[in-house]
Amino acid sequence: YVGNDGDLMAIDNVELTQGTTGIGDNQAEIDQLLLQNYPNPFSTQTRIPFRLDKKSNVRLVIYNSLGQKIAEPVSGTLNAGNHKVTFDGSALHPGIYFYRLLVDGFSTTRRMIIMK
Repeated sequence: YVGNDGDLMAIDNVELTQGTTGIGDNQAEIDQLLLQNYPNPFSTQTRIPFRLDKKSNVRLVIYNSLGQKIAEPVSGTLNAGNHKVTFDGSALHPGIYFYRLLVDGFSTTRRMIIMK
């Protein structure tokens, strides 16, 4: 190490710890609940599928590429099981959009593309 004044300094007591920085089980589970929309890309409508392992408080929010909220097609408590939301993007400009699933305090996001 060379200090600001040009002096050299030796460091000989260094300990490296090998490990993994990971995400908690709950976040890993929520990441698997939200599936890719289809069709993608789309011009008018697309379907956004997701799965809930238990009855949960759920929000599904659509954002544009600037992070502005465009729509919130789901907001409330849903039962466990497979769900599919049809999103109508016919009034939106072509581009990249994001949809975020929030379940009991955890969230995951995927990308969708509108082409006209």
